[in-house]
Amino acid sequence: MKQIWVCGGCKSVNQLRASRCYKCHVPRPAAGQELAAVDVPASHEDIVQRAATPGSRYTTWPFALVAIALVVVCVALRLANVIGALGMVEVLVIGLAPPTPEIERVAWLGIAWLVVGLVGALAWGIWIGRVVANLPRLGRGWPNVTPGTAVFECAIPVVNLFRAPAVMREVTARLSSDGLPPNALIFAWWAMLFITLILERPISTVVTLFSSSVEEAIRRGVVMTLISATLFSIAGALAVVLVLLVERTQAIRARELARPSDEVEHAPA
Repeated sequence: MKQIWVCGGCKSVNQLRASRCYKCHVPRPAAGQELAAVDVPASHEDIVQRAATPGSRYTTWPFALVAIALVVVCVALRLANVIGALGMVEVLVIGLAPPTPEIERVAWLGIAWLVVGLVGALAWGIWIGRVVANLPRLGRGWPNVTPGTAVFECAIPVVNLFRAPAVMREVTARLSSDGLPPNALIFAWWAMLFITLILERPISTVVTLFSSSVEEAIRRGVVMTLISATLFSIAGALAVVLVLLVERTQAIRARELARPSDEVEHAPA
């Protein structure tokens, strides 16, 4: 006989190896037991209510502040790197060789930008992972992604370009009062990052290769770099807006959850 277990909330039948209900995503320890067991939680709402007790949610704002700070530093380093590189291009155009200290400074700015970007992606993943863990504690149900998976998908380069917006979309949808995520804001954030990526490498390379002269190649490269830096700065600003939006919405949901216990009506003696 095939081993299965039943979700106590939606009554869906799951395979024994499944750690979460395939339909409502409730973790198995909270949602159900073996099919033969009789002690099954009464309802999905009961499970949510037990998890969503006031004061039980994870603190996320310190991680949000770290993520915001790293985003700002990353954008500042990118702009400084671009300004330095454009200064060297100006020297090359007039036929001079840029000084070695200037070349080293621009190179170190590029390395610092890359390192801060990687650390920032990890900080973003840790922050959003804690937000995902808070969703059931705020009575917003269990999302499709686990906290650990959210950290992984948001911290790994290239993977995060496609998965981080999806995680953000589900988090904001579950936290919102109407169940709708800010799709326009999330899409704009993703589009700025994606266009920045393709401008940095494939498009910039093709445009400069097919230039008729060295001067034209330099001019086109400068234009591509300026557009890329501008879009990256916009993406950084939108990322900060999303973090603040999630933190604000979490606080609202937490206040709504605590309100019944704060507004107790005392019967007259």
